[in-house]
Amino acid sequence: MTAAVTSQQSKGIKWTLALTVGFSLLMLIGFLWKFTQPRVLSTPELRANNAFVFETARIPRPFQLLDESGAPADNSIFEGKWTLAFFGFVNCPDICPSAMAQMRDMKAMLENQGRAENVQFMLVSVDPDRDSAEILGPYVRFFDEDFRGLTGEYLQVKQLAADFNVAFNKVYADESYYSVDHSGNIALINPYGHYQGFFKPPFLPSQLVLTFNSIRQSWRG
Repeated sequence: MTAAVTSQQSKGIKWTLALTVGFSLLMLIGFLWKFTQPRVLSTPELRANNAFVFETARIPRPFQLLDESGAPADNSIFEGKWTLAFFGFVNCPDICPSAMAQMRDMKAMLENQGRAENVQFMLVSVDPDRDSAEILGPYVRFFDEDFRGLTGEYLQVKQLAADFNVAFNKVYADESYYSVDHSGNIALINPYGHYQGFFKPPFLPSQLVLTFNSIRQSWRG
């Protein structure tokens, strides 16, 4: 056997080993990538975890409101990111602060996973007569400095709430004081600004993270 043949065989073996190692590394990388991706839950699994997704997202009507800093806000506030919006009010004694705290803890869990980018959390006031931007802003920032808020003209709020299947009504204890009865779901809005689904109470941060990650992973836009 000549030296030239031996050299060619040696090069062939090296190329074979290199290709084998390269293929194995690609397989390992692919496996690790798939392993780190959120598991996509089936529709029954989502519902069992209080998450409901529409087959076709619903488009809210145009609105004009104010954000938590008093700046004008319209449908574009929802665009380019996922939004979890709770409809409540500042004077709410229990349900609202509990929901806000659960969303705060959900946000912290997403941050720990590195999956909080392009996700925003919001309180839409169903008591806009009392919840001015000056009142709403400090309230939402008490839970998290990045939390958003919407308030404004009552009929505009009513329209937005209806587009997200949220009902609310004033309940008067007497002539000088009222509370607000309202739905308790968290609306899920996709990056197009469309109503994608909702989460039903009771809210558990780990459950919200599990279902939200699944919905986002399977969303095709």
